Amino acid sequence: MAAPHPPRIDLARHGTQVHVHAWNASGREIGQAYLEPPFAPLSETCKRDLEDLRRDLGRPDLQVMVLRRSEIRSAYWRGRGLGTAMYLAAAREAARQGAALVADECHWRSTSADAKRVWTGRRFNAQVARRGLVAYWTGVGARPNPAALAAWRPECDAGPTPRHVDAGHPQAARIARLVRLVAAWRRDLVRWLRQQGGDDLWNDVANLARNEGATLRRLAAKAGVRFLGVGSSRVAFLLDGDEVVKIEYNTIDEIGSANLRELRRWVHDPPAVARWYAPVTASAPDFSWITMVRATPLPAIGRFTPPPGAPRLGDEVVRENWGLYCGRRVLVDYAGD
Repeated sequence: MAAPHPPRIDLARHGTQVHVHAWNASGREIGQAYLEPPFAPLSETCKRDLEDLRRDLGRPDLQVMVLRRSEIRSAYWRGRGLGTAMYLAAAREAARQGAALVADECHWRSTSADAKRVWTGRRFNAQVARRGLVAYWTGVGARPNPAALAAWRPECDAGPTPRHVDAGHPQAARIARLVRLVAAWRRDLVRWLRQQGGDDLWNDVANLARNEGATLRRLAAKAGVRFLGVGSSRVAFLLDGDEVVKIEYNTIDEIGSANLRELRRWVHDPPAVARWYAPVTASAPDFSWITMVRATPLPAIGRFTPPPGAPRLGDEVVRENWGLYCGRRVLVDYAGD
């Protein structure tokens, strides 16, 4: 049997409400929900969850919008990801308005068992930060439709050790080109620094590289990727499929490979520690590159403090080394000594 066309999800504003509508390929409405500001205080449980989420995100100003009367009108579409797609569309709209999504239950009503399965489901939680029945959409650039949501996603919880990391990558040719381009860029840096008579090559290369953003963006464009950032020993690029590749460019024996340190921690650290890490997905045999899931950067709002219980590696004190993945904060750089 041919796969059904994925439904279309539209948003329509009616006063202070936003109506979420889902339509099948023939134009029949198969699902709906309503998003609106609260008109009464939240329940005590949801108030606490909201405060916890504000602290997680560093967003003390985060407001809320209530998702009400969600309904799937066609029995055929139940259990096929439509509810998740509608909730993500609502969460995305709430985030656009600077608000978190809260369930009807937070507003002194009730939430059905089917709706709670969406709230706790893996596909929903892969794109939101959530506390209880309060969620904030973090899947920047994601498109909430069932066809995209049906794609496989990594498990959110770190499993037992040793964790599997692929030895190859579907975009290996693109990564190999990036490695060559980065190596050529580094040779140019070293040549220029030697002409200037630099006596501490590793530090000089690292300091110079931090001002090379424009050059690295042009380099990334040649390989069809996006430049994300450069540190003292690695350059990061965004691959297709929302994966990050980290390429070593400035390694010396006294310090060792940052990629290797990160890889070892992901593979071997116990689950209670590894849950704080963004998962490594693949690695070159010589560790010249590794790939990692992409985590959504934390908003640069307010004073940053590492979450309680985070591992102490030296990296955890910097906001830019954290991101949101599967609804929780994770380290995206954990190569520190």
